[in-house]
Amino acid sequence: MALLLAEIGHDVTGADWSKSKLEKAKQKIKNTNIPIKFVMEDAEKLSFEDNLFDAVVSRHLIWTLANPKAAFKEWARVTKPGGKVIVDVPEKYSHVGSHHFGEGIGKELPFYNGADPEEIVKMFEDARLVNVSVQSFKKLTLVKGEKL
Repeated sequence: MALLLAEIGHDVTGADWSKSKLEKAKQKIKNTNIPIKFVMEDAEKLSFEDNLFDAVVSRHLIWTLANPKAAFKEWARVTKPGGKVIVDVPEKYSHVGSHHFGEGIGKELPFYNGADPEEIVKMFEDARLVNVSVQSFKKLTLVKGEKL
């Protein structure tokens, strides 16, 4: 996601708590002239100053959070007034049979098995985010040669 945003001209800071994920991201941009700063951060307790970013974009993250309310408050804190917080929300029951963390740990995570968008909206509003909206995207499968 960081690479895509940087390619279209945004100044990007990519953050992850996983050193190995950050190294993979650095490798992806290694042979490009695209400047992306990668930093190790905890989404639930960011070290960034207040009102720093025009946008916070999170992809495939909220289902891994132990305390999503804390993360949402942090994202609101580091986003400039008038900025955007963009998050993908896993569909309810989307991880049935998935073993990313194993049965024990996964069951402890609030959104491990997806979330109702209304619940996320409420949590965003509780984090003092305003004008919260939801856009639903359905999986799209194309047959070879088929046009949109």
